[in-house]
Amino acid sequence: MASKGEKAITPRLKKSGLVYWMRFGLAILSATLCAFLRLNAEGAVVGAVIYLTSYFLARYVVEPDINLARYEIYLSGLGTYLVTWITFWVLLHTLLETL
Repeated sequence: MASKGEKAITPRLKKSGLVYWMRFGLAILSATLCAFLRLNAEGAVVGAVIYLTSYFLARYVVEPDINLARYEIYLSGLGTYLVTWITFWVLLHTLLETL
């Protein structure tokens, strides 16, 4: 069940879970973009910009009525984003270099 200040979107998914999944998807999108543009160190800037964009999506589009502090929305899903982004970027970069 959803906690006191948090509405459930589906019977199994809380609104905070939606932020994790959104950032997971954006990490894959960011990694794909970095790999296909053949970015090296510049890819870190692209990843950071997309992550910062996800904050505004989470704050104003996905969860405008959630009662979380700004830093909680900012940090929620950070580890998921970083691990997914780096993993997919390295995997896609390696695949594209071998082709």
